[in-house]
Amino acid sequence: MRCGLGCGVLWRLTQGSAEHRRARGLGSGSLDPRHGRQGCRARRDIGESPGPFTVFAPTNEAFAALPAGVLEHLLRPENKAELAKVLTYHVVAGAVTASQIHDREIFKTVEGQGVEARVFDGKVFLQDRIAEDPRDFAQVVTADVSASNGVVHVINKVLLPL
Repeated sequence: MRCGLGCGVLWRLTQGSAEHRRARGLGSGSLDPRHGRQGCRARRDIGESPGPFTVFAPTNEAFAALPAGVLEHLLRPENKAELAKVLTYHVVAGAVTASQIHDREIFKTVEGQGVEARVFDGKVFLQDRIAEDPRDFAQVVTADVSASNGVVHVINKVLLPL
């Protein structure tokens, strides 16, 4: 399956055996291919693009930690545009490795809003427009995972646009 934009990176990343996923630096079950498929369906209107893209991909645990009912709400067919907005808020044009991310750098997402990177003690965090307390920032837990059309950084929180 070929998907538009950076969701295709997430989709291709989550495919394959558990052994292939571990080789990419992903624990078994850390990313669920269903999130990639939902994103692909939600972004068909943007069209095909080879990238490169940077995807900040939340873990399954990050999706599970959303407030009660939020994920179910986003996955309803009538909320496809809202889901697309959330997913594309995790995608940045261009391949950006962790070593290229600077403190207080703002990345314009495919969704259109910016997400601010913070670097503390060599660890990369992302501050969405909702989080104000550093304890609420998303942390990159696995960096620089190569994908066929970009790079993926696995994060421990779902970023939410305004």
